[in-house]
Amino acid sequence: MVAALALIELRTRNAPNRILLITAKPPEEFESDFLGTKQIDAQATDDWYVGPLYTWWQRNFPLASTETRRLGPAFTAGLATEEDSRPNVLSLVRAADRTAVGMRVVQPDADTSDELRQVSGILGKDAERDDDALIESELQLLHRGEGRTVAFDPQDESQGTKVWIGLVGPVLDALTCGTILLVDEIDASLHPHLVARLVDLFQNPETNPHCAQLVFNAHDTNVLGNQASCVLGRDQIWSTEKDEVGACRLFSLSEFRPRRDESIERGYLRGRYGGIPELDPTEFVRSVEDLSPLRSGTEE
Repeated sequence: MVAALALIELRTRNAPNRILLITAKPPEEFESDFLGTKQIDAQATDDWYVGPLYTWWQRNFPLASTETRRLGPAFTAGLATEEDSRPNVLSLVRAADRTAVGMRVVQPDADTSDELRQVSGILGKDAERDDDALIESELQLLHRGEGRTVAFDPQDESQGTKVWIGLVGPVLDALTCGTILLVDEIDASLHPHLVARLVDLFQNPETNPHCAQLVFNAHDTNVLGNQASCVLGRDQIWSTEKDEVGACRLFSLSEFRPRRDESIERGYLRGRYGGIPELDPTEFVRSVEDLSPLRSGTEE
């Protein structure tokens, strides 16, 4: 009740198009080093009394996004140092890459450590997260070669492998603790089959006995499924659509009442359920008209 009253109060103070949780931040968290730029929110410092609400949200809704992607592999490396979770980490890594036969935790180079410190600064301080330990650890995979085992430098792995390693830790943590994991662009650099298997880990009660939840967005329509396979339920699929002023509307697939045997992916691509971007072909053509040819060297 207190939190609800606090949110009602915030709505009266909140500026248009402003996230309530930003206003709710406690004052000590406003002055954060965002890639070297100090940003202080004066209005929000007056509303710090709902800071616990913000802290609860931050700790219980971990977000895997492009901004936090660099910390993901470090978090996974931290789990790999623990005796109880190390076998699970290796198994989930090998589930996506059968050439991986082992792993070890190594110290990142100076440039990588600096990048991790920047990401840690963006995320802000968290009493339950040991940022120094995260910064000083990285997971190195041992791959099966021809007659020998080859250790890959973490930076030499494919982008897909890096993204997967970054998700392994947060996924195992969510499944173990029964928490909610938010993933932005879950399909970025991952094969559609791998995404489907990841989603199925949360859908299957045997692999998700603690009722953890996965909330994600994606642009790859394969995740919607077809008549033969569909990892998501009708009520689990939501779309967004922009209006003429750029405001987004969120709506559920279940509002359209698709048939049980209907191919959701095909129906979506045909525009049956909305959420399709409005593209202007003429603007694409106009954007490349009368382009000057690229010239090298000095002009004559």
